[in-house]
Amino acid sequence: VQGIAVEYDDRHSYEMPEQWWRILVFVLAIIFTAWQIKEELTEFFLSRKAFANWKEWREEELRKDMEHCHPRWPEEEQYLRQELRDAGRQQPQYFNDFWNIFDWICYTLLLICIITHVIDVADHSNFIARLHIRIMAITVILIWLRLMKNARASSLGPFIVMISHMAGDVLKFTALYLEFYIPYACAFWMLFGDDKVVEEHQGKDTAMNNTIQVQGMQDPNALLFSLFRLTLVDDYD
Repeated sequence: VQGIAVEYDDRHSYEMPEQWWRILVFVLAIIFTAWQIKEELTEFFLSRKAFANWKEWREEELRKDMEHCHPRWPEEEQYLRQELRDAGRQQPQYFNDFWNIFDWICYTLLLICIITHVIDVADHSNFIARLHIRIMAITVILIWLRLMKNARASSLGPFIVMISHMAGDVLKFTALYLEFYIPYACAFWMLFGDDKVVEEHQGKDTAMNNTIQVQGMQDPNALLFSLFRLTLVDDYD
């Protein structure tokens, strides 16, 4: 709601009392974000505490077993010492779960959205307003995808597994796409990018306005988008 209700260049202005609901939505967004971060921090510290307790228990059990090793079988003591070293090197598994990393990415982006909006309200500038809306556009997509975290243990669980297996193939096809897209972008920029002298006037006096621009290829950004449309057989010059 905060992202789409008001255009980014007008978002810094609150017309009261008509737009009281915008303040309510923004305050709720801050409260929900703070609550989610608090829950995540609680989970983080509880997991570290549980891991520390397990590690202490495991090392104590191994030491007890070592007291009963017989000199006739030194391999048993060597095995237990290796297990003790491995237990001592183990680290908490919290960040081994990708969803936990994804959560913190979402929280970080949400905090940036909140901060940039506050800065924009306090000292409006077009740069801050654009920065805010661009980051928010990415954030909305990610927090929507984050809803899939709740589907892991439900009937959608296999769907999540399928997506994880597809990720590698998507990256391969992306690399294959870029293998053609990048050199063609360079070639199109050299041939049609920026200002080009009209062919009939080459070699003559070019002091007159004899340059042209190809629509959709005036600058690198426009050219890259036009080339992407070309691969989709879209409308292009």
